[in-house]
Amino acid sequence: MKKIGVFGACKRSRKHIESIIALKDSFELIGFFDPDPILCIEVSNKYNIARYESFEALIEQIDVVDIVSHILPAHALAELALKSSKHVFIEKPVRYTLEETKRLMSLAQEANVKVQVGNEERFNPAFMSAFTYIEHPMFIEVDRISPFDPSMTNFCVIQDLMIHDIDIVLKIVKANVKRIKTSGVAVVNGSPDIANVRLEFDNGAVANLTASRIAFKNVQKMRLFQRHRYVSIDYGKRSCKVFQLVDKKKNMGEILQNFQPQHPNKTIELCEPNIKDSHAIFEELKSFAHCIESDLEPIATLQDGFRALQVALDVMENIEKNVLV
Repeated sequence: MKKIGVFGACKRSRKHIESIIALKDSFELIGFFDPDPILCIEVSNKYNIARYESFEALIEQIDVVDIVSHILPAHALAELALKSSKHVFIEKPVRYTLEETKRLMSLAQEANVKVQVGNEERFNPAFMSAFTYIEHPMFIEVDRISPFDPSMTNFCVIQDLMIHDIDIVLKIVKANVKRIKTSGVAVVNGSPDIANVRLEFDNGAVANLTASRIAFKNVQKMRLFQRHRYVSIDYGKRSCKVFQLVDKKKNMGEILQNFQPQHPNKTIELCEPNIKDSHAIFEELKSFAHCIESDLEPIATLQDGFRALQVALDVMENIEKNVLV
């Protein structure tokens, strides 16, 4: 069992604390750190866990560092943790520079420790149920839309929302990005609040990503088209549907009579995979614990984060040239 500390006391940090408490066979929660005294009192009272006065003091007492809050100096915390040979769970590194991320990669390799980059959507049960059906997608369409959050005005919509989808697209498309096209509008901030990005890959695949934080409701959907199969994922509703061309046979799933192909031995089948009732943060921390215990590579590595960061920065540079204010 590894000793772990949480760095942050915000709403998201508390979800991590609750998941770690539930993972009592994998982690021992030693305490937490946050510079906000009010938040610290709330967390200490609610979870009955120790508050540390400095992040240095907490790092000394643990094996695993869980950096959650976006108001903390996350890169400095990660550097100190890696120099102290601690395993690190860190939220998406899109807010760092490429050089800072390279530095973390180098330190992690020197220390021979595990680093996992947080991306809840990788562990969303709808995406996990769909993953086995995703083979060679050639067209991907993603919509990630959410109501306005004043606390995130320091970051553009690419850093705030789209980075999740950039990471996933780069994971499932086995090719390099060769061209990026963008458009965006700054509605209430100086940086874009809504953006559309088209990623074109060397193998001919195309991903069309839309992210907006100016909306009245949440929408998180991904649609993937590949040879003989269409996969539809709703992250928010935790649902997945797969339409696929299959050989005619007995005891098939639901047959779509209105979409029959012009082939005597083929038919269109609708498959709705079973969705596991799980919590994404719990699953990603559980996965990280397993990687540490079994000496395996995390599902979302720093290298993955670095590649997503490269594309996100290119997108941001491109969109700044075309953004409408």
